[in-house]
This record gives sequence, C-alpha cells and structure tokens, in this order.
Amino acid sequence: MKLTLDNPVTVAAPFGDRFAHVARLDVGGGALLVLSGQISVDDRGEVYAPGDIAAQTERIFEIVGGLLAAHGAGFGDVLHIRTFMTDLDDLPGYGAARRRLFPGTPPASTTVEVSRLFLAGALLEVEVTAAALRGRGQEHSAGEGVDAAQCVGEPVVPGHPLDQRRGLVDGDAGGGDVQRLRS
Repeated sequence: MKLTLDNPVTVAAPFGDRFAHVARLDVGGGALLVLSGQISVDDRGEVYAPGDIAAQTERIFEIVGGLLAAHGAGFGDVLHIRTFMTDLDDLPGYGAARRRLFPGTPPASTTVEVSRLFLAGALLEVEVTAAALRGRGQEHSAGEGVDAAQCVGEPVVPGHPLDQRRGLVDGDAGGGDVQRLRS
C-alpha cells in the first residue's frame, strides 16, 4: 500500500497550507481517494455566490471534479458524499444540483446540519470518497502532471495568492510508502 497526500496544481491550494485536498491510498488494482471538505470559493479564496445554494453546490462539485480528475477518477467513481449544511431547508436546491451529476443510482450519502462553516457565507461543505480503478483508462498516479483541460473548473493562475504549489516529499509510515506535501 502507498499513501499520498496531495494538492493537485489544477485546483487552488488549501487555505494556509493547513491540510491536503486528497488522501490517496493505492491498493491492489486501484486507489481509494478521500477528499477534504470543499466549500464554494473562487480563485481568490472568497465565498462564491453567497446565499445561493445551487450556485455554491455547482462550484463545489467543479472543485471536486478537478480533484478527482487529477487522480484519474470521475463522478462515476464516487462511493460516498458527506455534506454539512448550515440550513437543511436548502436541501431541495442542493439535491437538484447534485442529481444532475449523479443521474443514476446515487452514491452513499450523509447530510447533516451544522451551526456554521469555516468561512462566513458558505452554505455547505462537501467531502467525497471515491475509488479510482485501474484498467478503465484511469492509469494516472499521484504526482504526475495533469492537463488542466482534463479537469472541471479553472486552474490556479501562477503567482495567484492561492497558488501555493508544493512538491512531494517521500517518507515511511510504518511499513508503507507515504508522500507528504512540502510547503
């Protein structure tokens, strides 16, 4: 098994370098991808579409799509979605936007209401777990370059305040390979 903690260059870096966007565990014929919670932010790190649940949902899934694509996966590979909402009365707007991405049988899901999120104005935060299986045109391994055109959403502009790209540092975590991001 090999664990990689990654911040793909095609998606804005996390706030203040506090976490990795993706924890990738390579096992057997594929990889388990655990994505950090994503909120609706623009490339400047400001809340996108304050007060608009549908627009925030669309933006979050653009970001999620970019993270998945950077690891050779897509929405069809999503196993579980965990959603934190500041108001469950917004569930119909969230659900409508989400159903467009998962038109067939949807993945497993958990949705809870919380009192607030990391940034004021954010209405929801979404965590995703996916399985990237090899042999279906998904041979990409973490750390390889990905053409931004393959990802949903907009790539980070070099020199932009959120462009805090980092290199990988190899290490060991008790019997397995680990790659951690260097700040």
